[in-house]
Amino acid sequence: MKTRVIPIRNISDADAFAVEVYNFNGAYRCLYKRMEESSDSTFKKEFIERFNLNDILYRSLVSLITAQKKAKEEQDKEKQQVVDEIYEDVSSGELTSWEAYKEFRRAKRLERSIKTDNVFGTKSLLQRITKECNKETRDYEKINKLKKEYREKRIQSIYVIGEANRKGNRFIDFNELLVGRIIFKPSAIRRYEISLDLNAIKSMRKELLELQKLIDKKEISVTVSISKTTLTLSYDEEILKGFAFDAKRYREEKKEIKVQHYLEETEKEMLKECARNLFLEKKQRMMSDGKIKDRVVSIDLNPTNIGVSILEKDDSEKGYRIIEAFCIDFTGALTVKIKTYNPHKEELKWFDEMKRTHRFGEMSYDADWVYSRQKKQNNKLIHEIYEALNYIFNRAIYLKCEKFIIEDLNVKPIKKTDKFANESRRQVNNLWHKRKFLKKIEMKCHETGIELVTVNPVYTSFIGNIQHQFVDSTNASVEIGRRGLFKYESGKFYPEMTERDADTLVAVLGIENDADDTGGDALRKIVGSSFVDAYKSGRRLFKKKDFEHRYRIRIE
Repeated sequence: MKTRVIPIRNISDADAFAVEVYNFNGAYRCLYKRMEESSDSTFKKEFIERFNLNDILYRSLVSLITAQKKAKEEQDKEKQQVVDEIYEDVSSGELTSWEAYKEFRRAKRLERSIKTDNVFGTKSLLQRITKECNKETRDYEKINKLKKEYREKRIQSIYVIGEANRKGNRFIDFNELLVGRIIFKPSAIRRYEISLDLNAIKSMRKELLELQKLIDKKEISVTVSISKTTLTLSYDEEILKGFAFDAKRYREEKKEIKVQHYLEETEKEMLKECARNLFLEKKQRMMSDGKIKDRVVSIDLNPTNIGVSILEKDDSEKGYRIIEAFCIDFTGALTVKIKTYNPHKEELKWFDEMKRTHRFGEMSYDADWVYSRQKKQNNKLIHEIYEALNYIFNRAIYLKCEKFIIEDLNVKPIKKTDKFANESRRQVNNLWHKRKFLKKIEMKCHETGIELVTVNPVYTSFIGNIQHQFVDSTNASVEIGRRGLFKYESGKFYPEMTERDADTLVAVLGIENDADDTGGDALRKIVGSSFVDAYKSGRRLFKKKDFEHRYRIRIE
């Protein structure tokens, strides 16, 4: 789904609209607490009468709250995995007593957050208000400012789900959208004209024109959120660009097949054939703008950089060639850790020295200054991530790539016993906006008609760094792209090890040639086998539980 935010200039009968927002927020909070009763018909009838809603607005509320609760469950599941990993580390006995104590406190803090429900108005803002109120000398001007911001964030926008057969949305009249006006009509007697500031979204004019055409044809649904200051439109970008699966045609053909009363097995085969043909038509539409078959762009996502490569199948020994490869680096001011000075732990002289040399990033005495800098740094990083992905997709469009290949990013929690665990955890949890990455990639693929393919990332860095001579993330991206190219070809998940690869691996491991065939010569004997076989044989030959340079290295 694609979301566009349009500023609102004014709303007719603003006082009555404020009452609508007030009633909707009351209904939202009440239903959020009693969501388990939402399917009960008696409760539904009483609820609609109490808050002056209708059936569609009620279903919109249910849809909104269901999505929010599902997101909370996913976050809680990830937190629980981290908690389990922490308890495993603590019970292993590999941590010092102080490290075990800190990890135990972190686990308890995560467990409390799992039990805590969502906070309307954001939890972080409520914590800042509590912190300011607990100070000995209160800054009431600052507290009132935070409370005002908190109250504004608690207000939920009016949310109405879209319906394609109702010209996009049952309660929104989009007939004058291109001139900057829509009509919100929650009932026959309640209508609000909303004037939009189209000057703020000049780049969207062409997109709005296409959206208006599909709305008039009843081919796209538009979900709308309305606040006092903004209008948010959400719609399927695949339908807008013409790359979506034709679900309407599939339903029509399915209905015709059902009417014929074929045998069950025959009917299933006919439905499969129908779906297969429609998917082939979708594929043809995606390739209609001149994309080159078997040319792909692949990326290796990391907290501080993105490795990018563009590959194409050919008749060489490897089976592919590298058209372009590069790395986008975010390290520096965007990833430096901003610290505060604690007079109970460090001496002033030490602090001044660190601040002067910038050895540990920026530091400050003022916690509010640090918060504002962290927020600014985070927003800047997100902006740079989006700009980087825009650049990657522009290159993919220019070089007419057919597929976009990424690794399946199910990242396991980082153990405290790992080397550089604190910094790694900070980068993965705080700097790596994984969900934003993936959401943006999925949206851009839908917009451009490029097929999104995911591959198993196991050993990609290890193999990439042995076979290629770029930086680490770029090497991994080449291996990810190779796996995407040959994803459905049996026996090509791992590449075959060549003599050059064996020599490189021997050099990296620092293995000497021994007379009893237990050194580098023994490893060279497995040339021609897959990398995973070489890896396992190497562990067995050299009696190592794991190689020191299994991944994240650069071969000069």
